[in-house]
Amino acid sequence: MTGRVRLSQILKVFGWIGLTSLGGGRSVYFHAGLVEKRKWITNHEFIQDLTLSQLLPGPNYSNLAVALGVRLAGWPGGLWGAVALIVPGALIVRADGTEVAVVRPDHTIHLQRIQVGRDYGDKLEIISGLQPGELVIANPSDTIREGVKVDPVPQSR
Repeated sequence: MTGRVRLSQILKVFGWIGLTSLGGGRSVYFHAGLVEKRKWITNHEFIQDLTLSQLLPGPNYSNLAVALGVRLAGWPGGLWGAVALIVPGALIVRADGTEVAVVRPDHTIHLQRIQVGRDYGDKLEIISGLQPGELVIANPSDTIREGVKVDPVPQSR
């Protein structure tokens, strides 16, 4: 479907992506949500917007949100799509940094404050707060708390 999508739907879907993803991986979430699950756009249309977002200056994921939003609901869709994607993360990041879940050698969680630098799309610069070799949980759930015991599983590559 390439017709109009309600702004409330764009806010809901793009906002969820903003809450549950980070950096360059957001394009996968967009593809899953808009092409595979909801079938709002075709794979070809998604690739067109992804290519455009990579050619424009600025963060690819926000460019992609604008391009997809415009495709789905015109310029208001582009504006609200970008806002819905960016605001959740901005609200989570505090002035004194953000927290990540670091797995200690005894497999307990330590919530560590970090300072985030530039977002390179597929990589995120960590300025301070982590040491080389520390095991960090990517996209930890809201239930992760200090001292909780976990069983780490290596990421497949």
